[in-house]
Amino acid sequence: KTQFYSAKGLKREEFDAKVTSCLKEHKVDLILAIGYMRILSDSFVKTWWGKTLNVHPSLLPDFAGGMDLQVHQAVVDAKKEFSGCTVHYITEEVDG
Repeated sequence: KTQFYSAKGLKREEFDAKVTSCLKEHKVDLILAIGYMRILSDSFVKTWWGKTLNVHPSLLPDFAGGMDLQVHQAVVDAKKEFSGCTVHYITEEVDG
């Protein structure tokens, strides 16, 4: 079952609380943030500590903040010898 919540008009804490409620209702035990592009509230991070992973399309810190094809093109343009992705637990520090 797919759920959608709009963040429009909501503060970050309010939106994250709605998402948390839905995730708990469905007994979610692992969250993958792939292309999510939203900064999570401290309360969300604390609630889901150790259960939330971010997948970034580069080897951080290289090309932090980029997304999708933009990152891959930047890697090619920079003539990097190696490329990959970074998977890390989400903390209060963005891409930390």
